[in-house]
Amino acid sequence: MKSARSLATGFSFDKYTRQARLKPSLFVILPVFAMVAVWLPKVWTLLGGLAAIISACGLSILLAEVARFQGRKVEREMIAANGEKFTTIFLRHRDSTISTATKKTYHDFLMKSSKRKLPSVESEQTDPVAADDCYRGAVEWLLEATRSEKRFPLVRAENISYGFRRNLLGLKRPAVLLIALCVVANVFFSIRDFQVDPTRVCAGSLVSLALLAVGLVWQIIIKMSFVEDAGRTFALRLLAQCDVLEIEKAAKGRKERAVAET
Repeated sequence: MKSARSLATGFSFDKYTRQARLKPSLFVILPVFAMVAVWLPKVWTLLGGLAAIISACGLSILLAEVARFQGRKVEREMIAANGEKFTTIFLRHRDSTISTATKKTYHDFLMKSSKRKLPSVESEQTDPVAADDCYRGAVEWLLEATRSEKRFPLVRAENISYGFRRNLLGLKRPAVLLIALCVVANVFFSIRDFQVDPTRVCAGSLVSLALLAVGLVWQIIIKMSFVEDAGRTFALRLLAQCDVLEIEKAAKGRKERAVAET
């Protein structure tokens, strides 16, 4: 049975959408919730009652889509900086990320299973653009062949990690701006209530310190290198499924032969 939120919106969040799209956007607006909880408790109580209504009106979907939109911008920038997606780069003969022997098994499997001709060393050198197009086509087939989360949980996990980091970087500017505004608001409320409610002022100061720490994380860690690390890991994990699919295919063939012989 669908949840009330799904019925209200006609949309259901899958695991990828929740982890890679919605969570980054919620992480961005978390400072606002922290500030409201300390300085505007009545509003915080009201927010609890409005949460279900807001969700039903589609705000959670909007946040997820904004994160996706911004994340795709980051992905385009990353591809432009590196010249191609990592899956394509790693399949090139001239790239040394994957060993030559392992890469050959991947090429052989992809040519046999995807029915796509991959370039030789010579043809790649002669026409690298056409070679990359061949690699992209093979990777597209591999992506479709590994869609099952049940059969390929590690691919799914790495894809979620990459999507989360990509979308997080896409939301970096609004996140840092929001943190700055919340810190300023905290200072304002602290000065206003300094002699009236020292306990709350102390709580507000702790929130400001926490927000500054989060801001440092955004500035120091959430960079393109943070996304590229996850992108490389996902690409390697995806390509490694060539071996997994080959093993599955061989096992299926043995089972069919055993059945035929009985």
